[in-house]
Amino acid sequence: MNWFKIKSLILNKLKITGTDKLKMSDQIFLFRNLYDLFQSGFTFYDALKFLKVANFNSYAVTQMLERLERGEQFSNCIRPFISSNLCDQIQMAEKHGNILSCLETIVDYVDLKCRQKRKLKEIIMYPLFLLILLISIIIGIKVLVLPQLNGLVQKDSSKPLNFYLMGFILLILIIMMLSLIDIYLHRPKFEQIDLIIKIPLIGKICRDYYGYYIANNLSLMIKSGMNINDILNIMKNFGSDSLMHQLGQEVSNTLNQGKDFKAVSNRHSFIPNQVYLFLSKGDSLDVVAKNLNAFSKLCFKQIELRTNRLITFIQPAIFALIGIAIITTYLNMLMPMYQSLRGIY
Repeated sequence: MNWFKIKSLILNKLKITGTDKLKMSDQIFLFRNLYDLFQSGFTFYDALKFLKVANFNSYAVTQMLERLERGEQFSNCIRPFISSNLCDQIQMAEKHGNILSCLETIVDYVDLKCRQKRKLKEIIMYPLFLLILLISIIIGIKVLVLPQLNGLVQKDSSKPLNFYLMGFILLILIIMMLSLIDIYLHRPKFEQIDLIIKIPLIGKICRDYYGYYIANNLSLMIKSGMNINDILNIMKNFGSDSLMHQLGQEVSNTLNQGKDFKAVSNRHSFIPNQVYLFLSKGDSLDVVAKNLNAFSKLCFKQIELRTNRLITFIQPAIFALIGIAIITTYLNMLMPMYQSLRGIY
């Protein structure tokens, strides 16, 4: 694997295109204004024309307007500019008349992500500055101080060999990491999520997010009066790489085998047991929708709580790494001096 293949792997497999997706702040502005305008009686087309006059990201708005004029659904028009999960929520809301509630939910979610991203930047800015300063000091010591100290003691002929060995090991680790990423991205969506949930610190946040995502979408569909067969048919109409599509496919296959939804919930840890309990209690559709909606809000609060805890943990962790690096640097600088003094005495 040469460097061009490595670069291609990073760009293609991680899909770092970075040109069309709206920034988080732009997404908040877009959805908040769409919610306000839609609440005031605007259609999507009129709302986008208003935003174009307001000079909001003219490229994105122009592209969406052109697609609307060709008769496409709004969810398809906005798909290149936001995540597929948000598009799926909008698509379901379009079909079942819950678009206003959906936009409000999206505004809350995107606003939370933006606030947490801003808070994370504020927290890591000072440690990051210290880390850059420390790296500069280490480089200065390596280039200016250590060569002079090494002149006081006999040079170790194994150092060049150790240097190349470390470089070779680092290269192998990078290639292994890229290979693991490639294997991960070729796994089915369910397996990807199950693996992420097992990662310490972020696993519980991801589990809460998918619990929120599944419960909220089911709540919207059940609230519109859909039964389980209607829901599964709708889910199968999403893109083949969509979580809802794959979930609908697996639930349908499981039911055809004579099993119930509990079997799917047991296979995948990201599906909350509460969802199965709400669906199997035998309550009316209205009660089930309310329970799922309340549970999705609880998951949303858990996401905010766990993310805030993780963010507050990051700064001390960075400071600890900086402390270890400082101690290592001092030892690296003082050991030659200690060896030279030991040689004298």
